[in-house]
Amino acid sequence: MESDGQLRTRLVEVQNKYTDEWARRFPNRKSPFTYLPSAFFERIIDYGLSKYPERFTIQNCQLTGRREDTGTLSYDLVQKYRDRAHHGFQSLAGFSHGGERMGSIEMAVLNVVHAKGEYWELYGLNAETSAAIASAWEEANKLGYDAYKEKLIAEGRYQEQSGDRHRGKERRGQRNAGLTPEA
Repeated sequence: MESDGQLRTRLVEVQNKYTDEWARRFPNRKSPFTYLPSAFFERIIDYGLSKYPERFTIQNCQLTGRREDTGTLSYDLVQKYRDRAHHGFQSLAGFSHGGERMGSIEMAVLNVVHAKGEYWELYGLNAETSAAIASAWEEANKLGYDAYKEKLIAEGRYQEQSGDRHRGKERRGQRNAGLTPEA
């Protein structure tokens, strides 16, 4: 029977082989980040960045607009590596129905801008919501994280960190729309 340390070493080796195989088979595509226990994330990211620095990508699939996302494992990893790795976000909860699951567009944009996100995949968007998101993202990029946060505070739209972990019904079958800010 393997020890915990041996198992961890073997899991990291398997992930590293997966990263190498992806790069070999798909030489023009960014490398995906797969799910492993949190103890392995930094080792995997470091390996991917050392071997494929131009295309290794980290994606956080838990972005919210309910509060600042700092303090969550995946967001903090994106923050830690934001200047070295390609990275972006996915939001499974939409902004429809008043944003009860997702929160506000402005707070979500604050999280993306704080992490210097390269892309943001969203689901179930209509043209009006897409335009509002693009406008908020453009404004936040121009102002920068600190000034945009101060603006939200002054307008009473900033949400402090909280233990709130909403678990609403997940909507299925909605299409995703990847967004990228204009520079």
